[in-house]
Amino acid sequence: MGEPVGKIALWRTVIAAYRFTFEDPGRFFRVSVIWLCLTLIETALPRLDIAILAPRLKAVPATVIVALGILNMALIAATAAGYIAFPVAWHRAILLDEAASGWRTLRFGRRELRFLGNSFLIGLIVTVPAIPLIWALMPVLAADDHTTFPWMGVLRVLSAVDLSSPSWREILVGMSAIGVLAALIATPRLSLALPAVAVEEPGEALDQAWRRGKKNTLRLAFGVLLCAAPFQAIGMALNVALAMELHVGEASGLTIVYAVAVVSRVVDFFAIAVGVGFLSYSYRQLRGFSPTAPAPAAVPV
Repeated sequence: MGEPVGKIALWRTVIAAYRFTFEDPGRFFRVSVIWLCLTLIETALPRLDIAILAPRLKAVPATVIVALGILNMALIAATAAGYIAFPVAWHRAILLDEAASGWRTLRFGRRELRFLGNSFLIGLIVTVPAIPLIWALMPVLAADDHTTFPWMGVLRVLSAVDLSSPSWREILVGMSAIGVLAALIATPRLSLALPAVAVEEPGEALDQAWRRGKKNTLRLAFGVLLCAAPFQAIGMALNVALAMELHVGEASGLTIVYAVAVVSRVVDFFAIAVGVGFLSYSYRQLRGFSPTAPAPAAVPV
């Protein structure tokens, strides 16, 4: 096992995450291909149902409709599983040099369930402070159409706050926004639990992750931002293109929606790979991890 470091090398870690993802596209697709294909099928099937079956719905047997409904639900479940199993496999590819590919990546066992549980708990840390914010803003946002860019509605509401005599709603929004910001900053530090779970390190993953990330909270938060920002920008560009195309009202609208949805799914997987890479390389530095070393029972306080 290597020597743990006090602080991660931020820029080198971010670069390493991008390099591992993009230097060998074959490796990325070998690990992701099954889950990615299931996700793309799940994306396409409802739209194909609309395009093919809707015009002739009365002529379609009820058994076919029921079968398609069951298939859709199965594909939704498989897609959700893929968003857990793929990160686990990618963590292991980086940290353990595990060359799982093809059908061997199609697994969802105890390791993935533990990964899901920790991901859920980390997600709650951001979600709980956001509940008052969403509740307070909902009546205002519902008055306008912000379906394409809901964050613009949030910015408009926040910019209209009268700081000299704020209402109870504005105070609640401010306190909740501060809580969400603090949670977003702390979440990457807790997310060090995810590579630990992926390599099956024993112990309480979240507790160990919090202690392991000491003095690295802002570095981890900034690193996650650097890994996510390009893909968020691509997603925004796709939404703009889609909104403009639908506004024009071309007959090919369904095809455009499908194409944007497919591209967005592929972008999602690349974004996950880069984010996972950053967490894996950060974990490697802060734990001093090497594949041949036995897992420690706990993190030193």
